[in-house]
Amino acid sequence: MPLTDSRRYFGPYTLIEDEGSCLRDGEDINLFPQEFALLKFFLDNNGEWQSKANLFSALWPYENPEVELDNRIQVLVSNLKKKLGAPGNAYIQSKRKKGYRLKEEVRYAETIADEDCPWPGLRFVGEERAKYFYGRDYDIFQMTRKLAHHNFLVVTSSSGIGKSSLVRAGLVPSLKRQAEAAGELLVSAIFTPTEEPLRQLAEQLLKLAQVQVTEAAIDQNIQSLSTDAHALKAAVEAVETDRVLLVVDQFEELTLCDRA
Repeated sequence: MPLTDSRRYFGPYTLIEDEGSCLRDGEDINLFPQEFALLKFFLDNNGEWQSKANLFSALWPYENPEVELDNRIQVLVSNLKKKLGAPGNAYIQSKRKKGYRLKEEVRYAETIADEDCPWPGLRFVGEERAKYFYGRDYDIFQMTRKLAHHNFLVVTSSSGIGKSSLVRAGLVPSLKRQAEAAGELLVSAIFTPTEEPLRQLAEQLLKLAQVQVTEAAIDQNIQSLSTDAHALKAAVEAVETDRVLLVVDQFEELTLCDRA
């Protein structure tokens, strides 16, 4: 389900409905429950005049509005305005025979769709979420420096430490930015070996070359890769780009294959 937020913003204020609080410039203004209820009612009916009877009925639905109606509402509004301070106290207006209203632009927190959620849980962070990936700058620097001198790099560490995220959301975008800065184009293919590693590699090479992926084309690539030691180099050089990056994630799966 999408993530939702109960916050509403007006001026320098933030009303947090599920916490029953209101912040001004990030600081809690410590509203009492009835003051919060009044502010929320005003925001729910932003710009609409509310008679004292309407306010009383919304805040004290089980009490007789004829008992201390004027004084209770007046005191509550006054206390709320004091706690809001400037400029919020000017948002609440009063007019004879009309009552009270709050008039100010109210902004609602945006709903965060699942696909845009910055926290993917236990899944790896992919290149599409690279903007949320932080804290591994030194590791990325070390890897890009090694690749500047060698065309093969193995990333190893304990299971679950974030190797896939480091490569997918850290290294790959970094190499693409470096290529772009040099006026070059880098294309990448990321895949896992599965039980048929040569088939996976053959399919990725066809996609990089922008060749239609068919069973016949895959079989032909597999045959070449199996029998010709130079087939991989030739296939990579055939790709119309400046640089090619092949990433084999979960490389250890090769040990589970009957034949590689």
